[in-house]
Amino acid sequence: MSVRSLLKSAQQAERSGRYAEAEQLYLQLLNQRFQPEGVLNALVNVSIKSNSLTRAGEYLSQLSVRFPHKISYCEALASLYARAQNWSAAADCYDAFITQNPGHADAHYNYAYNLKQAGNYQQAIDSYQAALDNQVRQPEEVLTNMAVIYSEHLRLEAKAIERLEQALGEAPSYIPAMFNLATLYEEEGDKGRAAEYYQAILKLDPSDHGTLARVAEAQRVSDLDAPIIAQLQAVLKAPSIDNMTRISMNFALGKVLDDCGEHHQAFKYYADGNRLDRATTAKYSRTDQEQLVQDNISFFTAQWFARLEPVSDAKPIFICGMFRSGSTLVEQILASHSSVTAGGERDYFVRLDSEIISPYPAAIDGFAPSSLQAIAKQYLEELAKAFPGAICVTDKRPDNFLYLGLIKALFPNARIIHSKRQVLDNCLSVYFLRAGTSVSYATDLGDIAHYYKQYERLMAHWESLFTDDIYQLSYDELVVDPESQIRVLLGFLELPWEPACLEFHAIENRVKTASIWQVRQPFYQKSSGRWKNYEGDITVLLDAFGD
Repeated sequence: MSVRSLLKSAQQAERSGRYAEAEQLYLQLLNQRFQPEGVLNALVNVSIKSNSLTRAGEYLSQLSVRFPHKISYCEALASLYARAQNWSAAADCYDAFITQNPGHADAHYNYAYNLKQAGNYQQAIDSYQAALDNQVRQPEEVLTNMAVIYSEHLRLEAKAIERLEQALGEAPSYIPAMFNLATLYEEEGDKGRAAEYYQAILKLDPSDHGTLARVAEAQRVSDLDAPIIAQLQAVLKAPSIDNMTRISMNFALGKVLDDCGEHHQAFKYYADGNRLDRATTAKYSRTDQEQLVQDNISFFTAQWFARLEPVSDAKPIFICGMFRSGSTLVEQILASHSSVTAGGERDYFVRLDSEIISPYPAAIDGFAPSSLQAIAKQYLEELAKAFPGAICVTDKRPDNFLYLGLIKALFPNARIIHSKRQVLDNCLSVYFLRAGTSVSYATDLGDIAHYYKQYERLMAHWESLFTDDIYQLSYDELVVDPESQIRVLLGFLELPWEPACLEFHAIENRVKTASIWQVRQPFYQKSSGRWKNYEGDITVLLDAFGD
């Protein structure tokens, strides 16, 4: 068959959806060295159409090797890896391209983005700097991205502020830099400076409804005639706003009306916000969650731990439980102790689950003792790098309760603080916070109740295995009798009593959480029993937890 006939037959097969046949015909053309770039592109398209992404990647790799100066092939291959959340492989694509094209600013930028996604934060900083050195477009955006890494991952807030100020030097009206600066000042407890930046953003762009919602969240409203309420309602009534804005306005109005004691009306706004938000998040699967919990219970048994070789003798501290259970308050109290540094919500074990130990937890059995030792060592090295000189660092990611089996396998001496709160208050608090796409159960009271029961089921299993190493701390008892509760907590951690732990609201550190302003105040009890204000609206929860 002639080359032209082969090409025509391949194209016809592709148009008819006979992708396997089309691929074979295109390969024949490639073997005959007919227009290799065009044919390889056709093979990529056919592979994608037939959902053969591995083969699409192989053909894109060939294009990248044959045409090393065309970034489009590098970008397409990296995008395939990114779709599978294989960020390290995506980063490697740009690394190879930069070797051939060291002055390509956009490649350095994309390399940095994928390095950040892979958790290689310092390398990402270096690559963003390389993008700046090569005169990347919109340097203010690059500087802001660097600031996010410094703040969120390296906990170098001073450097983050420096980069954001540089960004505003490049573009004085660059709103993302202004917003991030406001957030940093909010985290360190400086309400005044945070408000200045938020108000400056609204002057530049009165339609920045995300900032308006943030202003509502950052202040306590006691008067129904407060201007912020009218502003939020006016935005919500506008027919032209998008769905995300509508969601934000509903949550913000729920918050300010709750402040004012208009609980039934507040609940209506929260319910509308969650109803709209459900369409933007992945559907929560009760079956999948039950299976995940059962997999943990079935895999991590006393017999399995008895066979395990020693991995690390370190004694890291983990604070976990349900979201909104008081874990931030616990960390802030401990951070007031001279021997403890607040590590915030570390994503190390979530990254292990998604990138290395898959399927979790069954894949752990395939890891040699030396591999587990390397995983434990890397965790400790990340902490040491982020908090040089720290004696004890807390890891406060609440959903680490899903990984306590792995944590205790790596660190048999780890201390676990299980933060617990009255169930109805806890579930309602989850419902009232727009948690984001990763917390898929949070938009429905029935799903929240289901998730809570599965969390209790798994925690009961961990507590049966690690009785002496898990301390259950009640938020409701803590706010009533803080000193005695804190003394017991410090005893569990083998730390001496320090009166400063009662003055947690006064320490100068940053709080990266939805509870920013709550933990800046002395102990208060108004969050305990909050559910009673909404008793008529939460029959789903009352039915689920009738006792």
